[in-house]
Amino acid sequence: MHTDSSQPLMPQLRQALDKAEPLALIYHEQPDGAQQLITLVDHINALSAQCDASGYDISAEHVRIVALNSRVKRNARRIMQAMATQRASTPSGISAELELLVQQQQHQQRMRLIRIILLVMTVIAVSWYVVTTTPPSADTTAILNAVAADDYATAYTLAQREATTFPDDLESQLWLTVLAEYYGESTVATRAWQRVQEINPLQGTTLYMRGNNRVLTKQFSGAEADATLLLSTTATQPEGLFLRASIAEAQGDVNQAIALMRQAAEAADAANRSEFAVLIRIRMGGLMQYGIPQKP
Repeated sequence: MHTDSSQPLMPQLRQALDKAEPLALIYHEQPDGAQQLITLVDHINALSAQCDASGYDISAEHVRIVALNSRVKRNARRIMQAMATQRASTPSGISAELELLVQQQQHQQRMRLIRIILLVMTVIAVSWYVVTTTPPSADTTAILNAVAADDYATAYTLAQREATTFPDDLESQLWLTVLAEYYGESTVATRAWQRVQEINPLQGTTLYMRGNNRVLTKQFSGAEADATLLLSTTATQPEGLFLRASIAEAQGDVNQAIALMRQAAEAADAANRSEFAVLIRIRMGGLMQYGIPQKP
């Protein structure tokens, strides 16, 4: 049927393509569809080679041939499975390529599975190592949650406990500093602040953190003092302006807060601190969108 030498090569090629292209979509629906498809593809490839050798222009047919071969190779496993189910004989040509492709795909799947198993085992091992070897750390989240709930007494108790248990934890010592100030225990506050400076001698960082905690505990005069200290040094002017913006925001002056945030972002840009500038603008954008109070 496919080797009628009485027909010219080009009509045979086109006829074979016309039969093979729809069959490539429905071969699994016919009893011997896979076998027919493989036979047709081998026949088409042979005719294509003969046409090339004879000098025929088959550029249009070549596009169809490439597409057909690609489709068959993409479905190599399904075609080979269908042939096995249909107990079809395995012809030479394209079926040999399909069988090789199936073997390669199976090998790749096995290797992928092995890599996934190794990756999972590695993640488990690393997680186990981190869990078993990482020392406990201060629970400053509990302190922050208590402050957010205006439960300063609980926050102070937690800060004292965490700062005592973890004397090298910067955040615990900062919370102890600010909450001791809130309760008027200046000796405790002074000692905790000294410990903060021992842990982190970068005054700009610790001043901003203390000022922010003072804002959270509504100690605005202390926070303003920290902002003033930050503004006195060029390197920390962005933090000083941002801290003042936080004070204005906490006191309900949203317009002033936005203006100060804009100044803080510009100062961060001028200091080539693009990440800090982005952070400030994100905060400012949220305040502009959601923080403007409704007029009575």
